[in-house]
Amino acid sequence: MGNIKNWFTAEVMSELSDKIKKKYDVFQKDEFIRKIFNDEWEQLELFARMSHIAKILNKMLPDNYEKSLEIIYAIISECNMTQQMLFPPYIMEAGLDRLNESAVALAKVTQYASCEFAVRPFIDKYPEQMLEIMMDWSKSDNEHIRRLSSEGTRLAIPWGPRLQTIKNKPDYAIPILENLKNDPAEYVRKSVANNLNELSKIAPEMVIDISREWLKNGNKNTIWIVKHACRTLLKKAYPPAMELFELAKPANISINLFSASSEVKLNDELVFSFNITNESKKDVKLRIGYDIGFMKSNGKINYKTNKISERICKPGITAIERKHKIFETSSRKIYAGRHELKITINGNIMAESEFQVYK
Repeated sequence: MGNIKNWFTAEVMSELSDKIKKKYDVFQKDEFIRKIFNDEWEQLELFARMSHIAKILNKMLPDNYEKSLEIIYAIISECNMTQQMLFPPYIMEAGLDRLNESAVALAKVTQYASCEFAVRPFIDKYPEQMLEIMMDWSKSDNEHIRRLSSEGTRLAIPWGPRLQTIKNKPDYAIPILENLKNDPAEYVRKSVANNLNELSKIAPEMVIDISREWLKNGNKNTIWIVKHACRTLLKKAYPPAMELFELAKPANISINLFSASSEVKLNDELVFSFNITNESKKDVKLRIGYDIGFMKSNGKINYKTNKISERICKPGITAIERKHKIFETSSRKIYAGRHELKITINGNIMAESEFQVYK
């Protein structure tokens, strides 16, 4: 598939020009191509390329915004995915001062190319009006439009800036999410869960209150949303979240026969195993995980939390064995020296050890 930014080739843009020209015969194809592939093109990343093309479209389509939108509506179903991706940034570029027309455009275009980036400046500029519009979207028969009402109101999305409206008023989109809490489309439910998960980072108590209320309806779709919405809180062992999912501090639970590698070479695996002993006479629900403490350049330890499983442990012994590859990423450099391993149950450290990393 390659880097998405390289999808915007001269051939793809030429095809788009031909489609536009059929509906707008004075469109200047050669100039459009020339302006796109200028001296700065190769240095532009994905979103900069899309914004660059949107600005050119804004200058070369009719001055009348509604006429330009009619052209887009007429050709969008004939366009390929790469070409369709250009229409949301065009709406953001050309229509920010035309709320009513742009709201209609966003709802139409998102059925072909998701508009969660394009809708965000409209929310920040027109928060009250957009809330009414998105409430209507949340009741749409079209799952793409329903999803936009949730995805567009997320506090943060990958590669996007934080939505200031949500940052200032975390409960802004809750009425929208209420309409979607039983949504039949997994595509929409994932967005709702991600929306609440982002909110949990700035308003954890609010998310727990909502989750507690939502769980009362017993709907399997709602239960799925709540569990995924609370994943960051569970990962952090936030006490109200642990309580909500009946993951209290374990009683009569112990870790035995804990063993782990004492040395690990970079790009090799840390191997560890342990037994969980349930000394009670009843089944116990446990969230089992481990934290790896990576040594930083200053000698301090930075912990990375990992989940093993959430399971029902019967009375007696449950054996666990895991391997974790120690490798560098774009955001984490591995330094030689002392690192740590902690075994956790329901967020509580139950056993720990150290290991040395060498290169």
